[in-house]
Amino acid sequence: TNLHSGQAQILQSAAIGALSDETHVEKMRKLYRKKRETLIPALREANFPKVYSEGTFYLWAKTPENFSSVSAVKKLLKEIGINSTPGSALAYECEDSELFLRFALVPSIEKTEEAAKRLKEEKVFE
Repeated sequence: TNLHSGQAQILQSAAIGALSDETHVEKMRKLYRKKRETLIPALREANFPKVYSEGTFYLWAKTPENFSSVSAVKKLLKEIGINSTPGSALAYECEDSELFLRFALVPSIEKTEEAAKRLKEEKVFE
């Protein structure tokens, strides 16, 4: 075994080569940027007054007026099939968590574009 002597040098060299290529990182950054740039305007158009993104793969959106995070999540899911997470489920010790939803940017770009289209067309929070 290699328990006491380490991995074979050829495996170490292969690992260095595999881990040195950072092109996938830039590719993912571009993809998440495109998703973010697709969803933020749609959320604003759907009456989410503020949308925050600090370089993560999700967005925090302030709920439309007169909606709690849970009621907004239920309305989006029931009326237009868009899933999100109530802020109150994620940051229960934060007093403002009830005023925010979290939208993950992990679905495909096609699904993100479809969600943006539904948000813009359906006017759920008017």
